[in-house]
Amino acid sequence: MVIRHKKNTLYYLAVPMVDSATPANFKAGLSPTDTGYYKDGAGAWTALGITDTFAEIGATGIYEIDLTAAELNHDQVIIKLTAAGAADSLVIFEMDSIEIDDIPTTPMRGTDNAALASVCTEARLAELDQANLPADVAAIPLTPMRGTDNAALASVCTEARLAELDAANLPADCDTLKTRCTEARLAELDAANLPTDVAAIPTTPALASVCTEARLAELDAANLPAHVAAIPTTPALASVCTEARLAELDAANLPAVTDGIKTKTDALPASWQMTDLAAVPAINTSIVEALNFVYVLCRNKKITNKTTKEIELYKDNSSTKFAESDIDDDGTLFTQGKFGAID
Repeated sequence: MVIRHKKNTLYYLAVPMVDSATPANFKAGLSPTDTGYYKDGAGAWTALGITDTFAEIGATGIYEIDLTAAELNHDQVIIKLTAAGAADSLVIFEMDSIEIDDIPTTPMRGTDNAALASVCTEARLAELDQANLPADVAAIPLTPMRGTDNAALASVCTEARLAELDAANLPADCDTLKTRCTEARLAELDAANLPTDVAAIPTTPALASVCTEARLAELDAANLPAHVAAIPTTPALASVCTEARLAELDAANLPAVTDGIKTKTDALPASWQMTDLAAVPAINTSIVEALNFVYVLCRNKKITNKTTKEIELYKDNSSTKFAESDIDDDGTLFTQGKFGAID
């Protein structure tokens, strides 16, 4: 059980003792022994001597004790109760320096000298004269104004007034803005009114007359930057990039990284795929078909027939023989002939 209580004030404590045999009931007729400890701040727990002893209230199984102000003049106090035939009980006191009853109840609004309500009425505030206001507030001019300390802004910023402003009221750099920024005036600007780098832009001949295809074709190396003029004009690209010329290039003329492009190509043409051969390819067959036969020779079923003295090569289904090779063994040499059509 935890109790919050005002520090250094007495407390009347009543604690029930639970019957250890029947926990649903309190145990009457006991003489509980109390053990107390106190703690202040971060200090250690210290034994606390309690003057009073617990006494039963009637025959209720509830036991009372009076704790003095001195015994409760600590930050925390714990009291343990023990008695034969009853469960141990514990009470914890958490001490506060002030409680609700200590808060003043006198009606007031923010001061500890006089109720704010008595001095902040509209009538009282109206009685305040300039002598009661800070100097910087008292100095606020009473003349209606909108943003200037000389005259009301509203009287000088009307559209009519702004229209009356002459060059003398404008900054020097804006003085001629209105007279010099008309389209007609801008059209009259000559080179003398433009920055030097702009004035230097040639105005003749007209761009259209110098950038025609015919004119550009007439430009010679002298009119081009040195690095452009150095571009060789012979031999013509068409004469060196023909398919026949490119075909003559050998691996030594190609970058190393492109040398193995063909062997690293992931997607090959359909005509390059392996097939189930029907016969042994001729000696002058294509590379693809020759590789196909080597693949079949390594992969498919083969039978060495002792009776016919032949090695029989079968198709993918392992039941159809499509090629055979004669073999002979004279005890010294083993001879295998080339594969050919079956007999």
